[in-house]
Amino acid sequence: MLRIEGLDQYHGGSRTLRDVSIEAETGAVTAVLGRNGMGKTTLPKCLMGLLPVKSGRIEFDGADITCLKPHQRVQLRIALAPQGREIFPRLTVEENLLISMAATGQKERAVPGWVYETFPILKQFVRRRGGDLSGGQPQPLAIARVLVTRPRLLILDEPTEGIQPNIIQDIERVIAGLAAQRTMAILLVEQYYDFARTLSDRYVVLQRGEVLQSGAGADMDADGVRGLLAV
Repeated sequence: MLRIEGLDQYHGGSRTLRDVSIEAETGAVTAVLGRNGMGKTTLPKCLMGLLPVKSGRIEFDGADITCLKPHQRVQLRIALAPQGREIFPRLTVEENLLISMAATGQKERAVPGWVYETFPILKQFVRRRGGDLSGGQPQPLAIARVLVTRPRLLILDEPTEGIQPNIIQDIERVIAGLAAQRTMAILLVEQYYDFARTLSDRYVVLQRGEVLQSGAGADMDADGVRGLLAV
């Protein structure tokens, strides 16, 4: 389980996160919502150690990981599918997957079959270079690349951004299936309300870097969360 307590972060003189406290339980999807510029992307970077925190505490499975380096967090099987995908453009789909497996010490020399069962589009383009994928095709690869690391905490940063509806449906199906397995905590950073509402067990709304509101995913409509994102 992930526990964030009183997290503060600054960019220059600007305070980008303000006393943020969030919990993400294993077997559940916790959605972090907010409009652009509200700290949503800063948060996952802090969780992965890519940005330093000014104060506060990050715990994973009861251990303080606030000061761990990014590679140490990866070794704990914390994984981020970042905004912008960040796949290797000159490597094929298969090579992108294999390099993630190698980076986490896996000895298998072939991509597991379940990856292509989860994202059939990747099997279709297995020999295509990442930079030659078009439209929303890089996003399934970005998610599959972190799934092959067998994460215990999966962080998804804006997975629906710039994606066509049919691929959004595939991603929704995959996240729901992962949650049903109850083997990992899933932190979904998102601004697409309907997507988050469908998947979320818990939600948190960020506004100007601080938690404005939180509650049960089933209560998002009643709590007026859609309106908070439109303001």
